Amino acid sequence: MADCRVCAAGRYANQEGSPECQQCGKDTYTEHAGKHTSCKVCGDGKTSGIGASQCETMQGACAPGWSRNGSTGVCHPCDPGHESPDGLKCTRCARSHYASARNSSACSVCPSGRYGVAEGQPSQALACIACAKGKYVKIQGATVCIDCPPGSYCDDEGMSSDTKCAVGRYTDESSQRLCKHCPSGRYQNEIGSAKCLFCPAGKHYYGDGAST
Repeated sequence: MADCRVCAAGRYANQEGSPECQQCGKDTYTEHAGKHTSCKVCGDGKTSGIGASQCETMQGACAPGWSRNGSTGVCHPCDPGHESPDGLKCTRCARSHYASARNSSACSVCPSGRYGVAEGQPSQALACIACAKGKYVKIQGATVCIDCPPGSYCDDEGMSSDTKCAVGRYTDESSQRLCKHCPSGRYQNEIGSAKCLFCPAGKHYYGDGAST
């Protein structure tokens, strides 16, 4: 007379009178032969195929914004100031970039009017410094600000473009915060001028800021 047999490793029987043992499903296992009525679930960072007797450390990519621990196989979220677009490794945000949240898949870019000073920054306030008065920058992700050229001015911090001097005014140097009035005897009838013109012979003007 035959005896009932225990299930082999990687198999189980969850009902009485089972004619055969079933294979453990994916990410589950039974380590040894025995009276298994269920399979154990693989722990964090572990995986198995169908009918497995043990779990293995997971390999490959995690979700974007995460990285995998090579020894445990567990996925961990990237810290603020880091990114992981492919889910393989967390890397520091480049200069002029930042990541405020955990598990960021991509770092954000400093806006125009600001420039970057360091890598791995967790906020815009730390990563992106406003251009000083007399300077500006149009592009995003800048590492330096540009001096306002002659004929224009930058009267505020964080400017993304220079402002042209109005008629009757000028700046003859870069990095100016205000435009100067044309002096007596001179005029300027165009915007964005770096100098004033002399009144022609037969004409004069006494005062500042003449446009004709």
